[in-house]
Amino acid sequence: MVAGGREGISEPRHRLLVMTTPPPDHRPPGAITALVAGVPVTDLDASIEWYTRFFGRSPDMHVGDEVLWDTDEHATLFIEPNAAHAGAGRITFAVTGLDALLEHLASVDIEHQLDESDSDGMRYVTIPDPDGNRLAFAEVSEPS
Repeated sequence: MVAGGREGISEPRHRLLVMTTPPPDHRPPGAITALVAGVPVTDLDASIEWYTRFFGRSPDMHVGDEVLWDTDEHATLFIEPNAAHAGAGRITFAVTGLDALLEHLASVDIEHQLDESDSDGMRYVTIPDPDGNRLAFAEVSEPS
């Protein structure tokens, strides 16, 4: 597939996978118990202001140059100054209540693009931050 006129480069398709607990004989030793994802930014102060509007609240914690927001009981997103990698971040949040989240983004002047719904009922919204890191909301629609 060719995307954006660049031969040999294809755009990724985003899908939510329903994860189930594997049977005991297929479980690896140990377990992943939390996710902490980082997003590189150029201007930490400007990014704190943008992400505060995005999340609708102040950061939960500052650790050195990292600024963290807990997004769920076991999930945290942090931003950190790293100009060399700013704009390369890709984070997708599985959400419910997508329409309310879009209303929130509009109310705080955060631009976003609603991508077409997939045939499997997924609604996907791309939200670029000021550095071009791509955040996204993905919601699986309820069957009709």
